[in-house]
Amino acid sequence: MQGRKSWGQLAFLPIREQVGWRASKGASKREPQGQILLPPVSLRDHDHLQANLFSSSFRLIQEILVLGFLCAWHWGIDKPPAQARMFVLVEMVDTVRIPPWQFERKLNDSIAEELNKKLANKVVYNVGLCICLFDITKLEDSYVFPGDGASHTKVHFRYVVFHPFLDEILIGKIKGCSPEGVHVSLGFFDDILIPPESLQQPAKFDEAEQMWVWEYETEEGAHDLYMDIGEEVRFRVVDESFVDTSPTGPSSAEAASASEELPKKEAPYTLVGSISEPGLGLLSWWTSS
Repeated sequence: MQGRKSWGQLAFLPIREQVGWRASKGASKREPQGQILLPPVSLRDHDHLQANLFSSSFRLIQEILVLGFLCAWHWGIDKPPAQARMFVLVEMVDTVRIPPWQFERKLNDSIAEELNKKLANKVVYNVGLCICLFDITKLEDSYVFPGDGASHTKVHFRYVVFHPFLDEILIGKIKGCSPEGVHVSLGFFDDILIPPESLQQPAKFDEAEQMWVWEYETEEGAHDLYMDIGEEVRFRVVDESFVDTSPTGPSSAEAASASEELPKKEAPYTLVGSISEPGLGLLSWWTSS
């Protein structure tokens, strides 16, 4: 078994264990400590991605992620590679309601399904984007309340959550460009922005092509390096933003001057990136000849 400790085919599984979201040496001090209790209002749909993460393809990804964890632990891998840290394990506690028509199923299976229905593809405020259930660590007693035939069980579990740490290097694809900056996608997460001041300088926005250009200076003059849509880009995470998108009632002023305009939908979780360092930017820029 000693010869099988290389990540090999598991290198593409960017996950690390961080039970209870505890800060280690050098980690961000903004990370919450201990278990995370889940009030229903803390969950925010991530449906602006326009991706149906409950499709069969996403279920396959969930199975691959969990399988990668199990294989890594089985092989004795105690430290994943540097690029494998944008996913973390978060310890959570929630009360799960199981309807009576599911009593014939195994309790763990029913609870796992309900937890994934509630959390998968949701943003938990100040925690991150929930991906899939990793395991159930403890089940407390189940109760049936008067007037409700369902069982209610307090569950302690660990969940795979997308939350890269600050200064982490990630690789994504350019989704689009605008005067606000370069918009990057990781495939399952699109709310990543590289602002103009964080691009390789000098940079300009080509209005005709609607894309950003790095004016790379050489002895022969400046060469325009376009940031084309679909190109892979390596960037550093420099900031993050959580927005409470829970619905609120209109104020008296807003109610008096009600408008037919739909409010702009805010992303509950946004990352800000930077490519203003050597080695960062489009992968094609730094490919050795």
